[in-house]
Amino acid sequence: MDIGLAVGGAFLSSALDFLNLFRGRRQDQRLLKKLHINLLALRAVVHHIEIQQICDEDIRTWLNQLQDAVDSADNLLDEISYEVVRVKLLVSGEETSQQVRFCCLDSMMPKLEETIETLEDLEKQMHCLTISLKAQLVTGKKDSPKRLPSTSLVDESGVFGRYQEVEEIIRKLLSSDDAAQGSSDVIPIVGLGGMGKTTLARAVYNDKRIKQHFNITAWVCVSEEYDAFRITTTLLGEIIGSLDSKVSASNLNQLQIKLSHRLKGKRFLFVLDDVWNESYTDWDELRCPFVHGREGSRIILTTRKESVAMMMGSEMIQLKSLSEEDCWSLFKTHSFENRDPNEYPELEVAGKQIVGKCKGLPLAVKTLAGLLRSKSNIEEWERLLRSEIWELPSDILPVLKLSYNDLSPVLKRCFAYCALFPKDHPFGRDEVVQLWIANGLITQGESGNQYFLELRSRSLLQKASDFSLFKWEAREVFLMHDLVNDLAQVVSAKLCLRLEDCPRPHILKRVRHLSYLRDCYGEFDKFKSLSGLEYLRTLIPVRINFYSFLSKKVVYDILPTLTSLRALSLSGYQNHEFPDALFINLKHLRYLDFSRTKITKLPDSVCTLYNLQTLLLLNCWGLVELPPEMQRLINLRHLDIRGTGISWNIPLQKSKLQILLLSYSTRFVVGACSDSRIEELGELQNLHGSLSISELQNVVNGREAIKGNMKDKKHLEELSLSWSGINADDSQIEREILDKLKPDKNIKKLEINGYRGTKFPDWFGDHSFSKLVSLHLRKCRDCDSLPALGQLPSLKHLSVSGMHRILQLTQEFYGSVSSVPPFRALTNLVFKQMPELIEWHVLENESFPQLKHLDIINCPKLIGELPKSLPFLATLRISGCPKLGVLPDGQVEICGLTNLGELRISNCARLRIIRIQKMQQLIELVIRNCPDLMSLTILSLPVTLEKIHISQCGKLELEFPEDSMTGSCCNMFFEELRLENCESLRHLPFGFFPRVHTLIVYSCRHLQTLSFPHGIDTLEVERCGNLKALTQKLAAPSLKYLWVYDCQKLKALPDYMHELLPSLKNLWISNCPELESFPDGGLPFNIEILDISSCQNLITGREEWGLQRLPYLRCFRIYGSDETSILDESWKLPQSIQTITIEGLPRLKTLSLQGLTSLATLEIEDCCQLKSLPEVGLPSSLSVLKISSCPQFLSLPENGLPSSVCRLEINDCPLLTPRLHNKKEEDWLKIAGIHTLLIDYELV
Repeated sequence: MDIGLAVGGAFLSSALDFLNLFRGRRQDQRLLKKLHINLLALRAVVHHIEIQQICDEDIRTWLNQLQDAVDSADNLLDEISYEVVRVKLLVSGEETSQQVRFCCLDSMMPKLEETIETLEDLEKQMHCLTISLKAQLVTGKKDSPKRLPSTSLVDESGVFGRYQEVEEIIRKLLSSDDAAQGSSDVIPIVGLGGMGKTTLARAVYNDKRIKQHFNITAWVCVSEEYDAFRITTTLLGEIIGSLDSKVSASNLNQLQIKLSHRLKGKRFLFVLDDVWNESYTDWDELRCPFVHGREGSRIILTTRKESVAMMMGSEMIQLKSLSEEDCWSLFKTHSFENRDPNEYPELEVAGKQIVGKCKGLPLAVKTLAGLLRSKSNIEEWERLLRSEIWELPSDILPVLKLSYNDLSPVLKRCFAYCALFPKDHPFGRDEVVQLWIANGLITQGESGNQYFLELRSRSLLQKASDFSLFKWEAREVFLMHDLVNDLAQVVSAKLCLRLEDCPRPHILKRVRHLSYLRDCYGEFDKFKSLSGLEYLRTLIPVRINFYSFLSKKVVYDILPTLTSLRALSLSGYQNHEFPDALFINLKHLRYLDFSRTKITKLPDSVCTLYNLQTLLLLNCWGLVELPPEMQRLINLRHLDIRGTGISWNIPLQKSKLQILLLSYSTRFVVGACSDSRIEELGELQNLHGSLSISELQNVVNGREAIKGNMKDKKHLEELSLSWSGINADDSQIEREILDKLKPDKNIKKLEINGYRGTKFPDWFGDHSFSKLVSLHLRKCRDCDSLPALGQLPSLKHLSVSGMHRILQLTQEFYGSVSSVPPFRALTNLVFKQMPELIEWHVLENESFPQLKHLDIINCPKLIGELPKSLPFLATLRISGCPKLGVLPDGQVEICGLTNLGELRISNCARLRIIRIQKMQQLIELVIRNCPDLMSLTILSLPVTLEKIHISQCGKLELEFPEDSMTGSCCNMFFEELRLENCESLRHLPFGFFPRVHTLIVYSCRHLQTLSFPHGIDTLEVERCGNLKALTQKLAAPSLKYLWVYDCQKLKALPDYMHELLPSLKNLWISNCPELESFPDGGLPFNIEILDISSCQNLITGREEWGLQRLPYLRCFRIYGSDETSILDESWKLPQSIQTITIEGLPRLKTLSLQGLTSLATLEIEDCCQLKSLPEVGLPSSLSVLKISSCPQFLSLPENGLPSSVCRLEINDCPLLTPRLHNKKEEDWLKIAGIHTLLIDYELV
């Protein structure tokens, strides 16, 4: 309740911003003044209620009514503002504009009067609640949950899962690196409430080593109410055991003097537990006496706020969640008491599931364990398992709520809004900040990033691993701990909901912000309850489903009725277009997200969304232009066109955008004439993301280049500069142009393509580019030397390619001599396509201390050795470098790189021998296109090797010891073996690869027999034209995936495979014309997916397959057969089948689907003679039906499709398609009720 109104929208503040719109007529001014007074009075009352957290039921009801009224008023004022903007854009001339504006306002006057009347009624009701309200405002709500003061006593049950942290802190406390004179080292322990900070501090504080090392130790619980007098008093009391009454009652100055005397010359350890105060002044005052302690004194501080730790200027210990194993140990200790968990197996199963709910939060684990401490009834344990944690009688949520109570009102609103996101759902900072702005929780002028970081610093948000749907879309993402997510749901007062968590539709009437999980069926069933929701302001999908569509019923009949929306996301849907009708009435929209849709044009009505602030078009690959009327979006401040085909000529006033996110695909092409001159970039200081400038040969000189004003684009992170065409006439001018294109020092990634100068400007390699992480120099063919790059402090990725005049890499490349090793941060280095490079001068034992990946590709003249002191080098790739020192006399011999984990050698025509047995950390070996390589002795390979990939080595023979065929050599190591185009290979001994999990054999045309290694999980055999049999004498109990493709002479699968391959789940057999039957005994019992393609002889014997004996078979695909009728009784399909795909059967005329009671998906493609589906037998379980490329397909069943079908796709069926487009045709009526309907790949 305490933030309910605020989270409902902009609340009252945004409404006051519109009062000036009515000035000019006294009547309007009178009404607005009245509205102004009412809103201010109500806002003051609500502010008091919010601060005091009053929860009286009558006041809650009144607040709900007030919220509805205020949101209606907010909508009305927003509509007035919208109309004013619309009129200004449509009408020129001040008087005419004013007349039309007043006309519009006149039409809204009744609504305004009604709104004022409603607010006045609520104000009167407020006075009726005065007695209750005043009483609660005086006494406040019952005391907010507060922590009991902590003590230093250790829980005898022990500390779980924190051994490393305990030892790390003790090491720091006992370190001989004493603190500087006049100071004491502070060790902050930071983490979410309940994460075990105090427990960890206790364990350290009571360690015997600590007691022996420090002369004085003291513990004080600081808590939320910071009081330097109380803290100092407590410290003195801890030290001397009691306090003189005069001193204890005296002022802070006398206390600090006494404490200083006590500390003088003594090494002390203080623990300040549960610190909230962020004031440096208070901290500076508190620590004044501490400077008198002996060097080596320490302070341990526990806090939920990173900002407190950073204020101390110390490296923090960040507590993470406990592992499941440690949580279970903690849970057992407190729940089973003196009982043995092994004697209660049912309780143990339920207990581990309860532990999983706690997501590694020790407080939650211990609390829930305590609730079950005396309970042995499984029903009680399962009841707790089914319960929501906030519904339980525990102190988990109250402890977490302390962090929430400490937030400012604006941060409370922002935090509660995050209840939209499901547990474990990653979200980006920019996304959340823009949603806050769109809903008026913060204003455009406020620093949303700062608010976001504040929530993170308080551990309410956690950084997750970088996340991306695609490689090019990597972004920093965040999560909420599950229990923090629960807290957000509680404090959002059901105004922020996930649709799936809303069991009762009537709750939706009051919801303001809603998220939902996408599905594949058009969302209509899910959205029916949303139609006409009066107050809904946010609607966003979460979690990508790559095959999601929004049905026409949704986009035409439901979404347009949500007229209060401020934020709408359509991201991830595969719709090719959205109708104009969708946006005509969504006048309040501030945030609109089309990202990852397949749209090819924006609806024109988007250009009438005059309040729109954020428009996201990320990765709309088919979008190549924006409507010309986009210039009407005068409030647009954030536009993301990365991953689109949109040209630079955007119909917008780019200078008004606060954020314009570009990608390299949005190129600024410098024209040769007056159009598209580089000076157009000069005014754009708002560019974010990536910028690509091409055709720079059209820039005349440095004076013109400087007009691009690149150095002032402080938000640009990635820059690509490209030249094309013939060589330059004047190298000095080219260098001057590049010099004037110097970017801001915040740049992170820089690409230079086709630069035509012979030297790089001096700013290249300047160490002031401290954020530069990635540098690519490509096709700079006239450059005869590389810039000095070795002193760039953050450079991690360096790629140099296509530079034809560089002969040597000399000292200049490393930069000036300094105490810091050159390329100190570099992890990835690539030299490629450098035909004249002869020598690489290496500074031994100094340079590249962090290098992990080194590629040397197509440098045919390069001689000499590689650097030998690369302690972290994990990957080495050499291709097309026949003279390199690691390849002497046709041999690979690498010394010194003892930590190398991956070696890739390719395109080395003269390579004959590989000796790498000394590389004792090697994990992966890849050899490609080395036609003279003759042998590879298996036993000479490093024992650490896990993956071997050999391709296009026509003379290679694997050398096995003589006893390998007997299976006695069972000590081999590698887990994945891939052999491609190895024509000399004739056999693979089954006993020599007992640990291989994955075996892939491709185009080994002389291979005749193949056996399965015992431990194999995946086997793929492709294009082995002489392979006649897959033989198996021993069981392969782990094999799950078997793929056999284009083995023309294969006649048999392993005998008794139903016994020898008991774990097989996926079986694909394709283009094996000689294969006539499955072995005796049939297929393995556990098969789930069976795919038979272009095996006519095998299909002919289908009655012997015995598919009816496979109870887990769920997916069946048949491709490439001459059958005219399929799936009849002769196929004997089990009832477990859920998906059937029929493809490439040119003679197929009929099919039967009777008895398939679990069938959910049916796909039919490229069946030229099929005219219809069976009239009877379509199962009632069918939900997805796809029919494609069936030119004779004429009609749907006379009685229509089962009502269960919610997705229908008809593509390239020219006889049926016209009947479906005509809504008067009978076939259209058969499908009109289907939620998601695609005809010829377009959503209908």
